Amino acid sequence: MESTLTKSPEETAKVAVNILSKVEFKKINKPIVFLLRGELGGGKTVFAKSIGKTLGVKETITSPTFVIFNEYRAGKNMWGVNRFLHFDLYRIENGNELGEIGFLNLFGKDSVACVEWPENMGEKYLEKFRKMIYSIDVRFEYGEKKCQRKISFGLEKQNFG
Repeated sequence: MESTLTKSPEETAKVAVNILSKVEFKKINKPIVFLLRGELGGGKTVFAKSIGKTLGVKETITSPTFVIFNEYRAGKNMWGVNRFLHFDLYRIENGNELGEIGFLNLFGKDSVACVEWPENMGEKYLEKFRKMIYSIDVRFEYGEKKCQRKISFGLEKQNFG
């Protein structure tokens, strides 16, 4: 598990790009999903927006808090990714709600996704989800100063419990 301390949203965005650059896309034959955990205001959406922009999304990337997810067409990028999905599961109470929207069917090998609040899926649903994706766990914690964030991540499948 690696970690870094950021001092601004711009630095948080750069960390997202750095982590994305470490993913070995050619070796992975599954959808790539960033599982973003942390408190409200911790930097998850800033991180997700940076991933989308790096993948060439031209549209304004907005938080999907009230609609659960947004899907974007990725622009030309070095990874061959065609779709960027951004989920905010803050209002989800369990995996059954995700089943209603066909959540597991939304991911393809040509997509990268950021899922905020993955713990709201419930442990059983999350484990089922992990089997079909390449997961990158990212945890956001507040630093000592208001603008600081400690960002910890693991490129291999991790279980934060």
